[in-house]
Amino acid sequence: MRRIIFIIGMTLGMCFCVCARGQVKNDIWSEVSTHLSMYGSSNNHMEVSYTLGYNFTERFAAGLNLEESVTLFKIDGEKDHYVNTTIGAKLSYDIFKKLIAIQAGSGVTCDNKPWKYLYYDAMMCFKTEIGKVVPTLGLGIRYYDSMSKSFGNYFRGYVSLGCIVVM
Repeated sequence: MRRIIFIIGMTLGMCFCVCARGQVKNDIWSEVSTHLSMYGSSNNHMEVSYTLGYNFTERFAAGLNLEESVTLFKIDGEKDHYVNTTIGAKLSYDIFKKLIAIQAGSGVTCDNKPWKYLYYDAMMCFKTEIGKVVPTLGLGIRYYDSMSKSFGNYFRGYVSLGCIVVM
């Protein structure tokens, strides 16, 4: 629980620091995206996420993230799957305005399932603006810090497809 409070505190602190230094944009946006990765035959991950965010400046944004993830495991020849709901936060910075952004985020499972974990996420996102709709394509990495004794920690790469709508 202390990790979650620390992560949320650091995210809010960075938001206020950047907001104080930059030109304010004041856009609220929502994003729906999918993340897909595969590890051969040992485990597969897929997440569908919804993010509600706010642009603090022309280049900096933060958002609250809600994800539904499905993980398929093959352990000792046995196949099993786990469905988890996670909640987290992410920060985004546009390197090249309205074309390429980097994102960092973190979150935690919020339901009482056998596999509980914290995740840490980094992604490079390619996007183009079409009015108030922004289609996205991302390449990212994610680390799962398992809080369950039955499961180890995992590191994976993924591809993300999404769509942002500016309100």
